[in-house]
Amino acid sequence: MATYVIWQDNGVSEYFDSEAESLNDVLDEFCQEAGYVDHADACQVLGQVESQFNIKEILDNDDPGICPACSGSGEGEFDGTTCPVCKGLGE
Repeated sequence: MATYVIWQDNGVSEYFDSEAESLNDVLDEFCQEAGYVDHADACQVLGQVESQFNIKEILDNDDPGICPACSGSGEGEFDGTTCPVCKGLGE
Protein backbone atom coordinates (compact mmCIF):
# COMPACT_ATOMS: atom_id res chain seq x y z
CA MET A 1 0.00 0.00 0.00
CA ALA A 2 1.23 3.47 -0.85
CA THR A 3 0.30 6.91 0.46
CA TYR A 4 -0.46 9.77 -1.91
CA VAL A 5 -1.11 13.45 -1.47
CA ILE A 6 -3.96 14.59 -3.71
CA TRP A 7 -4.74 18.27 -4.07
CA GLN A 8 -6.91 20.47 -6.21
CA ASP A 9 -5.73 23.65 -7.88
CA ASN A 10 -7.61 25.61 -5.19
CA GLY A 11 -5.20 24.20 -2.59
CA VAL A 12 -7.42 21.69 -0.82
CA SER A 13 -5.23 18.67 -0.11
CA GLU A 14 -5.73 15.23 1.38
CA TYR A 15 -3.58 12.18 2.07
CA PHE A 16 -4.92 8.95 0.60
CA ASP A 17 -3.78 5.33 0.90
CA SER A 18 -4.25 2.99 -2.04
CA GLU A 19 -3.04 -0.30 -3.48
CA ALA A 20 -3.88 0.76 -7.05
CA GLU A 21 -1.23 0.16 -9.69
CA SER A 22 -1.43 3.49 -11.55
CA LEU A 23 -2.00 7.13 -10.62
CA ASN A 24 -5.15 7.14 -12.75
CA ASP A 25 -6.49 4.21 -10.76
CA VAL A 26 -5.65 5.99 -7.49
CA LEU A 27 -7.61 9.07 -8.64
CA ASP A 28 -10.54 6.86 -9.67
CA GLU A 29 -10.54 5.20 -6.24
CA PHE A 30 -10.20 8.57 -4.47
CA CYS A 31 -13.18 9.98 -6.39
CA GLN A 32 -15.24 6.83 -5.79
CA GLU A 33 -14.77 7.25 -2.04
CA ALA A 34 -16.04 10.82 -2.44
CA GLY A 35 -19.25 9.50 -4.05
CA TYR A 36 -18.44 9.80 -7.76
CA VAL A 37 -18.34 6.97 -10.30
CA ASP A 38 -14.68 7.73 -11.07
CA HIS A 39 -12.26 10.61 -11.72
CA ALA A 40 -13.89 11.52 -15.05
CA ASP A 41 -17.33 11.62 -13.42
CA ALA A 42 -16.03 13.91 -10.66
CA CYS A 43 -14.62 16.33 -13.24
CA GLN A 44 -17.87 16.31 -15.21
CA VAL A 45 -20.05 16.89 -12.13
CA LEU A 46 -17.71 19.68 -10.94
CA GLY A 47 -17.83 21.29 -14.38
CA GLN A 48 -14.12 20.88 -15.03
CA VAL A 49 -13.00 20.68 -18.65
CA GLU A 50 -9.53 19.73 -17.41
CA SER A 51 -8.97 17.95 -14.12
CA GLN A 52 -8.09 20.18 -11.19
CA PHE A 53 -6.77 17.15 -9.27
CA ASN A 54 -3.03 16.72 -8.75
CA ILE A 55 -1.38 13.67 -7.23
CA LYS A 56 2.02 12.67 -5.89
CA GLU A 57 3.12 9.49 -4.17
CA ILE A 58 4.71 9.94 -0.75
CA LEU A 59 7.91 7.92 -0.77
CA ASP A 60 9.50 6.32 2.28
CA ASN A 61 12.55 8.56 1.96
CA ASP A 62 10.48 11.78 1.82
CA ASP A 63 11.24 14.07 4.75
CA PRO A 64 8.03 14.42 6.80
CA GLY A 65 8.73 18.14 7.31
CA ILE A 66 8.93 18.84 3.58
CA CYS A 67 5.82 19.46 1.47
CA PRO A 68 5.43 16.45 -0.86
CA ALA A 69 3.74 18.49 -3.57
CA CYS A 70 6.57 21.00 -4.15
CA SER A 71 9.45 19.07 -2.53
CA GLY A 72 9.97 21.95 -0.11
CA SER A 73 10.51 24.72 -2.65
CA GLY A 74 7.20 26.45 -1.97
CA GLU A 75 6.86 27.07 -5.69
CA GLY A 76 3.78 26.33 -7.74
CA GLU A 77 3.57 24.59 -11.07
CA PHE A 78 3.80 27.82 -13.08
CA ASP A 79 6.17 30.82 -12.89
CA GLY A 80 5.26 33.23 -10.13
CA THR A 81 2.87 30.87 -8.35
CA THR A 82 3.13 29.30 -4.93
CA CYS A 83 2.44 25.71 -3.99
CA PRO A 84 -1.31 25.27 -3.37
CA VAL A 85 -0.71 22.58 -0.76
CA CYS A 86 1.72 24.33 1.61
CA LYS A 87 0.85 27.89 0.52
CA GLY A 88 4.50 28.54 -0.34
CA LEU A 89 5.94 27.51 3.03
CA GLY A 90 7.61 24.37 1.74
CA GLU A 91 6.54 22.31 4.74
